[in-house]
Amino acid sequence: MGLTSQAKMKQMGLDQPVYGVLTNQMQVDDKGSYSLKNQIHPKAEPEIYFITKKDLSGKINREQAFASIEKVGVALEILDSRFKGFQYFQIFDVIADNSSSSQFVLGPTVSASTRLNLGELKISISENGRVVHEDYGKAILGDPLLSLCELVSMLSQNGQSLPSGSIVLAGAATVAIPLTVGQKISAQLENIGEVFFQVVE
Repeated sequence: MGLTSQAKMKQMGLDQPVYGVLTNQMQVDDKGSYSLKNQIHPKAEPEIYFITKKDLSGKINREQAFASIEKVGVALEILDSRFKGFQYFQIFDVIADNSSSSQFVLGPTVSASTRLNLGELKISISENGRVVHEDYGKAILGDPLLSLCELVSMLSQNGQSLPSGSIVLAGAATVAIPLTVGQKISAQLENIGEVFFQVVE
């Protein structure tokens, strides 16, 4: 999910959520490295992610969304637009760009049965051990679970459903930061853990 926080909407000059598709070829190992070779203008942002355990379709509420989740974790999404020299998009540009999804890094998870109040958990992104941006989970549509509800609704409008076992990045709580060689980029989610990668040439 993209554009799910006011910070990201303001950064991109847009005002509605969108979604893109992730594949296994886009995954970077936690504590691994990310090469800038052949990239255009990559950035990273902190995410809360879900692993689902039920098929989902139609209009669902927060309670149904929570019941569908097996695991909750912290992730980093690496954005890199396929458009060279872009500044700000219109919404159809974002859709054509697969929401600028390039790579993603999945970190530690906990069982959803712990009943964490995701909206009250602090999430941050750090560069070389220094926190650059931070906010709370509620920055994501007021509650990260509502991002999952929104995704299922949008998929249903296109005649699709969300299958069991899906990995869903709920969207960034903060703005994205540019990547340069030598950075260690990490995201921290309160009570859940940390995920990071190293930027190399």
